[in-house]
Amino acid sequence: ELPKPEEVALLPIVAKMTDDLLEFSEIPKEIQILDENGELLLEGDNDRRFFEASWMHKYNGKYYFSYSTGDTHFICYAIGDNPYGP
Repeated sequence: ELPKPEEVALLPIVAKMTDDLLEFSEIPKEIQILDENGELLLEGDNDRRFFEASWMHKYNGKYYFSYSTGDTHFICYAIGDNPYGP
């Protein structure tokens, strides 16, 4: 069951892979995606909350987590100093 619109949205999960990319090298962890006030995004925030199709890359020392919002079909990204955010 999905959270109610006023509840914290489901969080994406990431894990570091082994060098051969066949296994996790750590236990998967949730990523925190925060709004401009430092609060976790709510389920009702359809324009920004995580839904699917995520990927991550590192550029100039920052981690970029890109994802789809799902039903609104927006592509968003979150930036952090480490891959688990914020």
